[in-house]
This record gives sequence, structure tokens and C-alpha cells, in this order.
Amino acid sequence: MKKPPCPFASIGELCYSANNKEKAVEAIKKISDQPTKITMLIDYQCWQPAVEEVFATKNPDDYID
Repeated sequence: MKKPPCPFASIGELCYSANNKEKAVEAIKKISDQPTKITMLIDYQCWQPAVEEVFATKNPDDYID
């Protein structure tokens, strides 16, 4: 699917609300806005995907204290 019927952030929220963390992570990873993607992964306690996304950015120092 190239363009979903609603934003990937909404799909991720719905999947997480339905206790389907794996599908939520899949949807969130498709969000193009990097800060939104990382923030959502951290909020949903998906630590491994969040760390992978942080180090995949051009400036990981923006997210690491």
C-alpha cells in the first residue's frame, strides 16, 4: 500500500490501543517525520526500534543526552 486511508501515526495509535505492539511499530516506522516517529516509539515503550531509529538519523546527538 503506497498511501494508507489515514496517516501512519493514527494506524500506529490504533494498533497500540488494540494491544498489537508489533503492528504499531510497523506503522510507526513508516512515518516520514523523524522526531514524531522516535517520540511515538519512546512513548509506546518500543525501546529497540526507537534506538535503531535514533542511530539511523543524521544527528543522533539530538536525541541522546
